[in-house]
Amino acid sequence: MDFWHYLAFVRKWATPGPRLPIDVRLGTPALSFRDIFGGWVLVQSLLSVLSKVDPIDISAWWLPPILMTVSYLCFYGLAETLFRNRNAAILSALVQLVNLAVYTNGDDSLGHVFFARINEDKFLLPFVLLPVATLFMIRYLRSGHRGDLACLLLLSLALPLSHPLGLVEAGLTFGFFFLFHLSLKQSRETAVRLAHILLPLVLLLVIPLVEKRFVAKPYTIGNEQARARYERLHQNRLLILDWEHNKYTAHPKLIGSPVTIAALVLAPLLLFYVNENIGAQFLFANSMGLVLLLYNALLAPLLGRLITPW
Repeated sequence: MDFWHYLAFVRKWATPGPRLPIDVRLGTPALSFRDIFGGWVLVQSLLSVLSKVDPIDISAWWLPPILMTVSYLCFYGLAETLFRNRNAAILSALVQLVNLAVYTNGDDSLGHVFFARINEDKFLLPFVLLPVATLFMIRYLRSGHRGDLACLLLLSLALPLSHPLGLVEAGLTFGFFFLFHLSLKQSRETAVRLAHILLPLVLLLVIPLVEKRFVAKPYTIGNEQARARYERLHQNRLLILDWEHNKYTAHPKLIGSPVTIAALVLAPLLLFYVNENIGAQFLFANSMGLVLLLYNALLAPLLGRLITPW
């Protein structure tokens, strides 16, 4: 259902003349930030127009294998930047490939999203844009080269223009690492470089704040079958502790992959290397920080209120 809703906006820009995208869930004109800021939607529409291939074929057949290949190149580049070792980067890419291939049991699984929905702007963020942005962030923090900062600034702009969640994901990914890095290395040079990274992200917050004005109002699902589907989807994502007081955490199934469990169990071993290794700092901070955030009944609802419109 979300696939056709998303393609409505791609077809709108790829079709000459005025045409309103239709919300296939309601049969009414769709209202979305993609009417104004849908950068990746515009790219897909442009590809459709230039290649004279229908948007459905572009999104369903051509883009997924291309983006999956690009995603693995991005992941390998990030791993090599973190580990500074080609063999370790190759091993990481192979482990990630196995994890995505075997963990595809359900609509919410990482593998399902990777193979079936990577062409959508929301999922282009974690699989393509954010790894490259992180790569240049780590490189700039290590070297201070202006070229790395310039590339990071371009990607920082691309994140919110692709989807409002771009800055949220970048903020979480960078934020945990920055706090941990500063606790280990307190120097003026480090503080200046972190400021150069964070200031553009803060200024770019104006984009999702404007985008929020274009999000459709919540609607009621009248169809019993559709309601059951949404409730099932909800149950696989959240563990509700108290409906009345809006207390919940992320569902344990979200980290149920054997590879994910093994990574979390082994993450404390990174503490032996964090004093001198930025890659170890990044991996430990994000592994532990996200778990503490998502499985905390006080913090998880705060994050939920921030990302719910999207």
